[in-house]
Amino acid sequence: MTFLPIIPAFLIYIGFAAIVGFTIFCIINKKLRRTKIFRRIGIVALLLLAFARPVIANGSAQKVVDNLNLFIVVDNTGSMAAHDADGGESYRFEAVANDIKKIASTFSSSKISVITLDYNATLSVPLVNDVDTIYSYANSLRPKNTFKSSDSDLGATLDYATERIGKYNHRYPKRKSIVIFMSDGEDIKSETVFKSDELSKNISGGAIIGYGTKSGSTIGTVNNDGEIDENEIIRYDGKDIITKLNENNLQKIADKLKINYYEHDSSAEKFSDINSFISTTAASDLGKEDTSSYEDLYWVAMLGAIGLLFWECYSILNALLLERKAVK
Repeated sequence: MTFLPIIPAFLIYIGFAAIVGFTIFCIINKKLRRTKIFRRIGIVALLLLAFARPVIANGSAQKVVDNLNLFIVVDNTGSMAAHDADGGESYRFEAVANDIKKIASTFSSSKISVITLDYNATLSVPLVNDVDTIYSYANSLRPKNTFKSSDSDLGATLDYATERIGKYNHRYPKRKSIVIFMSDGEDIKSETVFKSDELSKNISGGAIIGYGTKSGSTIGTVNNDGEIDENEIIRYDGKDIITKLNENNLQKIADKLKINYYEHDSSAEKFSDINSFISTTAASDLGKEDTSSYEDLYWVAMLGAIGLLFWECYSILNALLLERKAVK
């Protein structure tokens, strides 16, 4: 049997030392030699044992290793609150969130990071090997307040992504990096200008995915909670603002990076299998490594603690009932 603690090991050592010391003190002191005290010590000891996570080896196994870092760059500016994705069934940001989940599932053995442009470009999720974290980000993705969201400076966002990818490449020199950029292509400039040569050197491939329609859509006002009021359309100089998918701009970004551009469409064949652009990048280097397989035993300690806890509750309830009878 071995231990794989879920809290820092030194805390477990301190806890058990305190329990042993207090138990010896109770044994020496006759006044403290009481069942209820030792029962409570047992509850604490068993809980601490569960935190230490005892396990037994039940053989060896192999796990798939994907020598790949994936960087998802998300445009979540005001125009992504337009309701024209998936044939008008979804908001653009909802389509982005669904695609992030598909991508995370496809790259489940890779390290994944998310960079988001809303108020400004930020590292929303550092490089992690945890699909649940990426799912949590996707589930929480909401547009920002209309009057606080910044303009779509896609070039600055891609430059920020270039900087972050470069730092991670320096930290993991043996791993390859790919980038997936998700946007409607609208930019404060007529064409997105960024350090394309530097970004190209930092990545082994990737994809650009466009959201929205060429005909465009109006945008409802977004409040602080990310809720969209489509009855209150955003206007400028007395006219409704229409946001359109700028495929031309996104295609130019893809051409500069020598990667594929895809228009998002939940039913489109070219986006039905995300693996289609994994194979074109030849970035995924799969292998296997031996690892130990364990069977958890913490639940045994938890069952013991629960049993003692029920005993404690019964004793307290019984004492209260006896006191009540005595008062009567």
